[in-house]
Amino acid sequence: MKTIQDVDIRTSESTDRSEKDLILQALVQSEGVDVANSSIIQLLTKWSSLMIQYVEDFHEELNNAISEAELLRESHQFHAAVTILHECLQKYEQLEGSESLNVASMYNNISSIFFISEEYDESELNSQNALTIYLANYGEDHDYIANTYSNIAGIHEAKMKHEIALMFHDKALKIRCKLHGDNHSSVADSFYSIAGVHRSQGQIDDAISHYNKALKIRLAALGANHIDVADIYDTFGAIHYKKGEYDKALIQFEKAYKIRKVAQGDDHVSTRTTKDSIEKCKKIVD
Repeated sequence: MKTIQDVDIRTSESTDRSEKDLILQALVQSEGVDVANSSIIQLLTKWSSLMIQYVEDFHEELNNAISEAELLRESHQFHAAVTILHECLQKYEQLEGSESLNVASMYNNISSIFFISEEYDESELNSQNALTIYLANYGEDHDYIANTYSNIAGIHEAKMKHEIALMFHDKALKIRCKLHGDNHSSVADSFYSIAGVHRSQGQIDDAISHYNKALKIRLAALGANHIDVADIYDTFGAIHYKKGEYDKALIQFEKAYKIRKVAQGDDHVSTRTTKDSIEKCKKIVD
């Protein structure tokens, strides 16, 4: 079985067109038109089968490589993971073209690794490359565009460029509202992210306002027992705790714990973290 490296799937021009015409003419003269046509059909059928098998093998090989990159990422071997994903990206470009959605996906995967390793400029570059492809395929109003704007906002927040982060979050918010309406969970995600930027700037009132917007939507869209609702209660608890409002913090942490205990179980790391926060508050309050 040929590997990706063994085969160039681009259309070959190695056989001159006039040579192909001569072969066809010879077939017609020696065997007749019906036999010639039958031979062509057989060749095309065989070629089609080979191409289908090649594409299947190609994607299987790339999927295995991507899985390997994910394992490397989990073990913090970031540069090795990026090297593999770059190779996958180049092969997708060869097979599907530079504006393929699979190429965009590779850029996003590479961006996320650079983000984890705190190489934010490289992370932004790859997210922008993905954005260019998504815009070429879908135009401005698509979830992929909104999600990429949100990712780029997160990168700028990590770089402490809060105003730029808010600008990209606002772009994502507008697209999500246009696509899904004002009460969709993705709109709540944007409000939650915007709140986080305000919080990191010390703009607590603005942060609380946006967290409340996110909470209202999540309660309606996801229900009162969803872990995304618990995330907001935990965040409110942390804000009150930092302000020295331990009674209020305790109420919020207990709301979050009640949800997490059922949805995630007592042994989940998030549940344990919330339980620890409750204990800290109780020690102060009591």
